Amino acid sequence: MADKEIQELLNAYHANTLWEIANANGLRATDERGKRLNRQALIRKMEKEFFTRQRVRASLEKLNWRERAVLDRLLLRGGTASTKSLRREALRAGLVTVDEQPSRKRGGYYYHSVPYADGYAGHPHRSKSTEFVDVIARLTYYGLVFSKDVPLTTGNRPYKLRFHPGATLYVPQAIRRHLPKPKPIQEDKPWQPEETRQGDSALLLRDLYLYWDFVRRNQVPLLKNGLVGKRSLKAINAILLTPDPSLDKARREDETERLYRLRLLLEELGLLRRQKGYLRLTDEDPLHIPPFWTWPEVRQVQACLKAWIGLRIADGAAIETSSQYAPRPAHARQAILDALQRSPTDRWIEIDELTEDITDQDPDFLFADHSRLDSHKNRWYYGYYYGSVKALLAKFEKAEQAFVRASVTGFLHQLGLVELGRVGKQWNAARLTPLGRAALGGETPPAPAEQDRGRLIVQPNFQVMALGPVQLDALARLDLFAERTRADRGAFEYRLSRDSIYRAQQLGLDARQVLRFLQ
Repeated sequence: MADKEIQELLNAYHANTLWEIANANGLRATDERGKRLNRQALIRKMEKEFFTRQRVRASLEKLNWRERAVLDRLLLRGGTASTKSLRREALRAGLVTVDEQPSRKRGGYYYHSVPYADGYAGHPHRSKSTEFVDVIARLTYYGLVFSKDVPLTTGNRPYKLRFHPGATLYVPQAIRRHLPKPKPIQEDKPWQPEETRQGDSALLLRDLYLYWDFVRRNQVPLLKNGLVGKRSLKAINAILLTPDPSLDKARREDETERLYRLRLLLEELGLLRRQKGYLRLTDEDPLHIPPFWTWPEVRQVQACLKAWIGLRIADGAAIETSSQYAPRPAHARQAILDALQRSPTDRWIEIDELTEDITDQDPDFLFADHSRLDSHKNRWYYGYYYGSVKALLAKFEKAEQAFVRASVTGFLHQLGLVELGRVGKQWNAARLTPLGRAALGGETPPAPAEQDRGRLIVQPNFQVMALGPVQLDALARLDLFAERTRADRGAFEYRLSRDSIYRAQQLGLDARQVLRFLQ
């Protein structure tokens, strides 16, 4: 009895394509009268005769160096890869080209007979073409590489495959077992983006502190819908080191980008709470400094990561579907972190490639029903009750790409976990920083140099300067008894005055405690 994988493979392909593959690889695909075998007879014959060692090795000998190199790269990935990611790898290695437009006179039939091809369609008889889809078409023609995951027809049925690849490429186990194991590839020079941009966790952590301190010292009323009002948002935005540029156009708090996330993070971290129509400190004692502000940077970053995972907002994943298909951002954020942690140390990865890696591991990472909708068993049911499955899947994929991009280029970069790389006009690549690897994998980040540890300077004119990365708990104490006059990435400046000391005493802080701290 034929292997299930073999049956699914052969049934997925168009009869004319199977007939060409069989003929090209020495199988007689006609009956005794010279008439083509019908589809089922051809499939039965291929099940018996096509997946032999002799046939596979004979086909392997027909490959040119380019085709063999692409096949080896697919085998080194375990025999399966998304078409996009293998194309990207082969292009970087100089094995293929993309978007080549040969004359339509050659093989023109295939231009209008591959309904799932987006424009240019791969053809096996362009023997000299270096276009990726033509190289894959030849590997399919030789019966070594096959594909799956094609779009659905308007009737919500998958198109029958031709030589042009689907979304996933694979070498079936029935063929892979007869192929020699390829040698590992040593890259001469790792790929590098044109320009890089560092993130800075200190900016985000200090903005979290400034937001928290504003609530500590001011009343922040909430609207009836539980959101912070525009007046308070403007006051908070004015003191942040990185103001939120989206505030001017936002009609309400949840339409802002940075401000809304800062508030939700502070609540998730247990530093703020909503109570009786106001945003308040979790601890009612104004002199108490929460442990979070005393922690070392890597622990604060880990806490922020954990809080971010739990946020109910889905950055960049706005999608017009019913609540039945609502995104699950917590699961998706963890999938992004897992994929980044799997990436080799110091290796740049394009964000589209990262998205493909995530969906390869978990196609339901953002939408729980993605794979179910995409399966052949459920396509009719969902199409009948909920409209076009094809259109809904396209929305899912667009939202997934936007969510991963927004997460990586947004919060994870702001937290200093990833460094961004520019490719062309867009920041399309990323890699984990040493801090990112420490936060995700428990590694110890490099210790800061002595001059980078920060220090407090008390001037004779009652000016106090917090230079460099001074611990946030020190700033929290300074803000109790001194008036902050300036705040930026490099320094916080304060001035001691009679009024500031008096306010501290009203909170229960006496002069001896102030002197002890300054000494």
